[in-house]
Amino acid sequence: MPCFELHHRYGYLICGFTHKVLDFLVDDPEKALVYIRDEQIHRLTAKCLKHHDAFYSTEWISRILGEKPECKGIQLKILEHIYSIYGEKGVCYLVLHTLLDRLNTNIPKVLNRLVKQMIKSGKIVEPDTLAEQILKETLRETVFDINNVMTFIGPQSDDFLAHYFLGVTRYEIKPDILTAIDKAFNGFSNYFKEIYCVLIHTLTRASRWIELTASLHTKELGKEYMINLLEILALKTCSDKQRKTLEEIRKYVRK
Repeated sequence: MPCFELHHRYGYLICGFTHKVLDFLVDDPEKALVYIRDEQIHRLTAKCLKHHDAFYSTEWISRILGEKPECKGIQLKILEHIYSIYGEKGVCYLVLHTLLDRLNTNIPKVLNRLVKQMIKSGKIVEPDTLAEQILKETLRETVFDINNVMTFIGPQSDDFLAHYFLGVTRYEIKPDILTAIDKAFNGFSNYFKEIYCVLIHTLTRASRWIELTASLHTKELGKEYMINLLEILALKTCSDKQRKTLEEIRKYVRK
């Protein structure tokens, strides 16, 4: 998961707010229990959110709903509680935190999936073309087509909310909370490439992910193809201000 410093940087930029309790709610719900005074929210958090990412993991929430029906709508109940204490900024930051975590997971997942699909199809495209597909799919998978979803108009809106807040429709969410969610998603979209660059850098330095990814498909594509693909992804996402990050990424992938 991204470090708290990254969450806080974009929390201030997009929401104008950060708070460690909200970080804990997503990353380590048990730690957040110490700070939750509301009896119902405390009980539901302890019962329904048992591990990292449980707040937005539909797989986890779906499973827990089968065992504990009272967990239905747990995310919305928590958001309403957060709104009552921290207002729109708190809701914005909590949702933004989940988006950054999702992106961190989706970067290697989407890249490897699309590379495997390309190899299986036998139609090898240029790294530049594949890089564009990877970026588009990563953003889409992280926010479910933000341009349509965040208007909260039409059938896609309910599909999105049913996925993100399992069992909840847009009619059950207060307008101010919808506004805060909208701010988080649109801000994330605006900073998507910059954040993508930072996370590639983090993944490279922390886990040698780029070298591991490059070696996964060496037999089918050759290491040079994968290196070029990763460099192009960095070039497409890193701004002039991030030139040092770009240079370090290129240094790592060329080792």
